[in-house]
Amino acid sequence: MQGFSVRQTGKVGDITAGLPPADYAPYPYLEWYSDENGRVVLELQADQVKVVGQPIPAIESDPMSREEQKVNILDFLSSLGRKFVQSDDSPLLTPELRQRLPKLYSQEHVADPVAQTHFHLLGSDWR
Repeated sequence: MQGFSVRQTGKVGDITAGLPPADYAPYPYLEWYSDENGRVVLELQADQVKVVGQPIPAIESDPMSREEQKVNILDFLSSLGRKFVQSDDSPLLTPELRQRLPKLYSQEHVADPVAQTHFHLLGSDWR
């Protein structure tokens, strides 16, 4: 996985083994906000995970509050937005794309506004 850091640091998101009681997803799901790679989500098959020890029921665990999760995703999205608009050489927003974008709020009262999209798959040259 070219470009994916071997060492990951950052804030935790949702994590579940997908076992009963499956309070988030019925499959193993790990999410974190990596300082190195941005938001990372792993959705695994049950046979890819081995639970060691006795799982702690969600009701007995001390999960991160939804408020803290909300703060983490907002922090991540804010940092992504800052990187997106501050860098003239951003691979997400090239100078050519930047010129084609309508000014902020300029389509607020347009009956059929245009949405510009740019698809980019990290770790590949697909765009």
